[in-house]
Amino acid sequence: MTRVAVVGAGLAGLAAAYELKRRGADVTVFESRSEPGGVVRSLLLDGCRFERGPNTVPAGARRFRELAVGHGLESALVGSSETAKSRWVWHAGRLVRVPLKPQQVLTSPLFSLRAKLTIASEPIRRWREPAGEEPSFGALLRERIGVEPTERLAAAFVRGIYAGDVDQLGAKSAFPRLWDGLGRHGSLIRFVRAAERAAREAELPGPKLGPGQLLGLAGGLDRLPRAMAAALDDRVQLGAPVAAITRKAGALQLRVGSDTHAFEHVVLATPAGATARLIGALAPPAVLEFLESIPHASLDVAHATVERAALPSVPEGFGYLVPPIESGRGAPPVLGTIYGANLFDDRAPKDTWCFSAFYAPNVLPPDPAERRTAVASHFAQAQGWSQPPALRSLLVDTWRDVIPQATVGFAERRARALTDLAHTAPDLVLAGTFTGGVAVEDVLQRGTRVAESLALARPELERP
Repeated sequence: MTRVAVVGAGLAGLAAAYELKRRGADVTVFESRSEPGGVVRSLLLDGCRFERGPNTVPAGARRFRELAVGHGLESALVGSSETAKSRWVWHAGRLVRVPLKPQQVLTSPLFSLRAKLTIASEPIRRWREPAGEEPSFGALLRERIGVEPTERLAAAFVRGIYAGDVDQLGAKSAFPRLWDGLGRHGSLIRFVRAAERAAREAELPGPKLGPGQLLGLAGGLDRLPRAMAAALDDRVQLGAPVAAITRKAGALQLRVGSDTHAFEHVVLATPAGATARLIGALAPPAVLEFLESIPHASLDVAHATVERAALPSVPEGFGYLVPPIESGRGAPPVLGTIYGANLFDDRAPKDTWCFSAFYAPNVLPPDPAERRTAVASHFAQAQGWSQPPALRSLLVDTWRDVIPQATVGFAERRARALTDLAHTAPDLVLAGTFTGGVAVEDVLQRGTRVAESLALARPELERP
């Protein structure tokens, strides 16, 4: 039986381990933390449920649905509330509703008439892939939909996904599905319409959701990694950091504490820096240089609760984003805020409301009392209230170097590095977030594909 080690019990590592076990491998997962799930963590604070990592999953996330159903969580799959459909963006001193339908674009105060005409003409201006290096995502969007929609809307959403800069991220590297769809359809708008049509027609396990709804798990998204780890049973070793990986007698040797374990293959579902440290003795210098050069974004997330009775009014929708162009123009100094209480029915008691505000590093003051005042004031500022409500509870998560930035040219550099590693150490497979997208569905698909690639290398693993 083929022995495979998976380092990291985040979603990618667990998805890989699940698929490898299903195919007959003798798999062991090593996780340094005491809990599985990686950045997928749920928190109960003051009766409110927060997601400390990703908050929702797209309704069409097939792999997420399959794994949830396969691990007994079908009844826990829930769609987001009707109250969460609206989204807001800060513009010209106030929150403005994001246009989600064509008729809303025509009437939105976000865009001038010239910008609206540029958007309307996008489907008839066929796009062709440019020669040479990929454009930045910002450059691509400005060409397709114009300056105003890019800077006032798209740049804000990019910060919501990557906590990054629309003009630093590569169009192909950071958004490969959009890039491929643009190539197939020749238009962003035609691609989006085709994707929406395919989503409506798809047969997916779990609940049928309406337009604009998102997917979650009652009780928190971390129920999925917990269920996956439980199904793997003693194959998952928690609190077991891998100190080093070496090669001896044709096998990969993992040093865990005072023990050494031998495996035929190792899957590293770890961040870029940790991956570089672990494979330093096995990988070519160019691969290590690539891993160590990947920029990462950092952020602080403030989770707050407040009595509903203390709110002048209950904010509507999913939340709001602040575009970079608005920074320093009287906008609240946040990247964005999610209205957690509005997302799912189990997020907050009837008498309590909650939200999560996302900040760039070092924006919030270090003093706890000053932090509480700052978070409440920023929230009130966005709502246009003269007085901030008193917060009942506040917890701030500090995330450092957590989101890899797929900058211009990143996809090509990554492809070269992975090819070099495959030639030098074919028994090492990388599955960290830097090898694909950062969304939950991307991570789960990546873990599954890694297992499938190992099955191709080891025909004995082909059986389901």
